Amino acid sequence: MQRDGARYFGPYTSAQSLRTTVRSLRTIFPFRTCGDEVFRRGRVCLDYHIRRCSGPCEGRIDEAGYAHLLEQVETFMEGRSPVLADELRGQMEEAATSLDYELAARFRDRLRAIDRISERQDVLSGRRGDHDAVAIVVEAGRGMAAVLTVRGGRVIGSETHEVEGVADRSPAECLSAFLPQFYGGSPQLPRTILASDAAEDLDEIADFLSGERGGPVDVRVPQRGELRRLVERARETALATLRQRRVVEDFDAERTEALLADLAARLDLDGPPRRIECYDISNTMGTNSVGSMVVFEDGRPRPGHYRHFGIKTVEGADDFASMAETLRRRFARHLRALQEEADGDIPVADPDGSNGAEDRPDPDAGDGQGAVADEARRGRARPEESFAALPDLLLIDGGKGQLGAARGVLLELGLGNVPVFGLAKRNEELFRPDDPEPIVLPRESPTLFLVQRVRDEAHRFAITQHRARRARSALRSRLDVVPGLGPVRKRALLRRFGTVEAIGQASVEELSEVVPEVVAQRIKELV
Repeated sequence: MQRDGARYFGPYTSAQSLRTTVRSLRTIFPFRTCGDEVFRRGRVCLDYHIRRCSGPCEGRIDEAGYAHLLEQVETFMEGRSPVLADELRGQMEEAATSLDYELAARFRDRLRAIDRISERQDVLSGRRGDHDAVAIVVEAGRGMAAVLTVRGGRVIGSETHEVEGVADRSPAECLSAFLPQFYGGSPQLPRTILASDAAEDLDEIADFLSGERGGPVDVRVPQRGELRRLVERARETALATLRQRRVVEDFDAERTEALLADLAARLDLDGPPRRIECYDISNTMGTNSVGSMVVFEDGRPRPGHYRHFGIKTVEGADDFASMAETLRRRFARHLRALQEEADGDIPVADPDGSNGAEDRPDPDAGDGQGAVADEARRGRARPEESFAALPDLLLIDGGKGQLGAARGVLLELGLGNVPVFGLAKRNEELFRPDDPEPIVLPRESPTLFLVQRVRDEAHRFAITQHRARRARSALRSRLDVVPGLGPVRKRALLRRFGTVEAIGQASVEELSEVVPEVVAQRIKELV
């Protein structure tokens, strides 16, 4: 935080929750989120027309009205929704009395939105204070903290944090270390903190937090009544979260062998599939298609072996052809790696001492083709480990069509011995080639959970890479219209500003530090 006169809210442990909060707020209170450079242009943008901004840049709302709007946002963020609801109700009635029904309707809509949010918050009967309930549990050498946030008598938030290095310490000792770390420097310190355990230094912690808050902070351990039940609820939340994480870790660490054996038996494989590869295709209306390859070894993700393939030969939304291209390129790399080994192309140290490190996959090429292109310039390059290995089980995210395309590629390349199955989303059924009857794993089977986890990871990775490619495409199209802005200058701008939005919001002076002033002027006009 900076001492710049601004109000800070947070910290948010989830970026997604932060974005959701801001989106919700802007539908209720349309405040601006643009940078000062855009604001100074003095004309409204799309946000105003879709009612996500009140248009202060063009004077669509006066300074006093906009300041009051921000005060209401502040009230909302502080968790004082009943106070805000009373104020909005009064404004609505005043506007209706003045026969300004359009304004009254806006206040009414904001009031309804506030009420909907409030209905989802638990209410503590008879208590209207602001306080946090903090509990820590320690079990089997692991610790977890839970914080319940109460504002105006309502439980408005809950978050958990893993506590590391607990060793043989008690919950009280962990709590005395957690409280100063969690609240130190926080922009929002409640007047009262309810602790689950009585640490010896609670008074010293209270003094420290009082200094941070600039006012008294009471740290105490409630013994009975509703406040004690609130602390116990925080403890239950921490314990449940800790045990859930342990279940996931135990599942990964201890049950993997049995799951792989069970999967091999159900799919009639020769042995447990140590290496599983799963493929998926992602596109938007047939554009920016990307094929994803994720790898699980011994039942665990191997992110270093993940690869993505920008589809080059397929026009439109043809998942079958896209899947065929993805697998053809992946296994062509495998065959090339085998040929290099057979020819004795052992990697040697390059003149710069990198020892073949240039053969890492090019993030823009997707399938590592940039490294292959380097071979002609640099000489021999070592086969890439991810492509050199063959999977014990190949999963295709899709039904019989995608499976048929995959099987055709494997036969074409002489790899028909690789077990391949398709996983249909509708009924979570596995299909094998040339067999119309699906393999149905029990709904509650941990083996099905493993297969779904592999499939979901392939889907997530495909969407992530597709969005990145789509963003790069949009970036290229927006910057390509600027005369005098070639590839070198584009990369320099991206290194300096990070995103095309930041480039568009930068001043001419800032842009001129990277590109000539005449080009900077064109960027401001066109981007």
